[in-house]
Amino acid sequence: MNEKERAIEFGRRLRAVRDRSGDSLRKVEARSGLNSGYLSQLENGKITHPSPSVLQKVAAGYGLRFGDLLKWTGYVEEAEQPVGPNQAVAFSSVAGLGEPSNEELQALQAIVDVLQKNRKAGFALPAGDEPLDPETSRLVRGYATSLLREADALGSRPTPLEDVQAAARLVLTGELSLNAQDRERLLARFGHWVNRAWRRLQGSFDFRTREIWVKPDLHPSKRRFVISHEIGHAIIPAHRQSFAYIDDRDRMPPFARELFEREANQAAIEILMQGGQASEEFESSAPSMAEICRIAGAFGASIIATARYVVENSCRPVALVVCHSGNGGRLGPPHVYASQRFERAFAWRAKKAPWEQLLPALQGAASETEESWSSPDVNNQGRLLQVERMHTGYAALVLVTPESRLRSMGRLLRPGLATSAAG
Repeated sequence: MNEKERAIEFGRRLRAVRDRSGDSLRKVEARSGLNSGYLSQLENGKITHPSPSVLQKVAAGYGLRFGDLLKWTGYVEEAEQPVGPNQAVAFSSVAGLGEPSNEELQALQAIVDVLQKNRKAGFALPAGDEPLDPETSRLVRGYATSLLREADALGSRPTPLEDVQAAARLVLTGELSLNAQDRERLLARFGHWVNRAWRRLQGSFDFRTREIWVKPDLHPSKRRFVISHEIGHAIIPAHRQSFAYIDDRDRMPPFARELFEREANQAAIEILMQGGQASEEFESSAPSMAEICRIAGAFGASIIATARYVVENSCRPVALVVCHSGNGGRLGPPHVYASQRFERAFAWRAKKAPWEQLLPALQGAASETEESWSSPDVNNQGRLLQVERMHTGYAALVLVTPESRLRSMGRLLRPGLATSAAG
């Protein structure tokens, strides 16, 4: 059964349950806390991979067992070999190293197998870079904000993670490591791919003991994100229920592991950004790299994570293009993050962005210049874009803010204002 067929079958089952109970979508909405429009999309098979947090709410709304929903949506499947007692640990990764190669993935799985054997726990692979759907983001922000409120941490900057851990009843207890014998065996089998794969593994959380492990020697902002990520696993109800439900006979396919990791990533940034307070500060002044850097410092997060968060949550048209630095300072593939207003106006994610301008800007980001470009919007009308760039040492960033149509038309009629024009 492919993804679309599974989504249609899942929707048919939900609708059948509701028909038997005689409930309206509004009643299910009241019990689940999910929007009735979103529930309708689920029943019509229009959502291929509802997130774990959504499924946990769906179970409450329709009066179903969460474990059954995990199976109906393909989150668990019969394992050919046991994967560890109750899959008690969710293993996490932080974005920034680009997509793993096949060789890295093989080495990564071998490392996970060794750690799994030594710790007798299950692990998940790195998360992708796609944003969560709005309904899931809303749920995750709610969990993070509730925890911050319980820890009396709202308004304290940077977020006091020790207080947040205490409120979540978690303990930061140790560091991840491979012993010399295991590392030698892995190096003999995979060579340098072992070291590249090991860089991807950042931290873990044990649901049984409520303990967090973090990889040593992380940059302070990265360390804060990893700790927050593991707290996210602990506070999202769907994660607790899933890892309590899944046993040695079951395993998670890659798409399911990735969604769990993406939810934990979202929880981490919500904890650090104080449930949207950073976005409110960003909205109070003109978009700029200087303002993003100020907010990052105030909230104790990396510049890259802060920039992406405030841009994607902005009510204004604004976009961010990021290229992470790899070995030798080479830039990896570019990623575009945009507010909803920007995406509606320019559709850079859905269509070809003006790479003939963006790529040179990314390559020269260390110069931290500001300039103006002209580029067509979705209606093929010329728009003037204000562009600012910088390099953090870890990635090249380009911040793009369009002027209004009327202002752009007036300025574009005057020659020499835009430095270049998109083809």
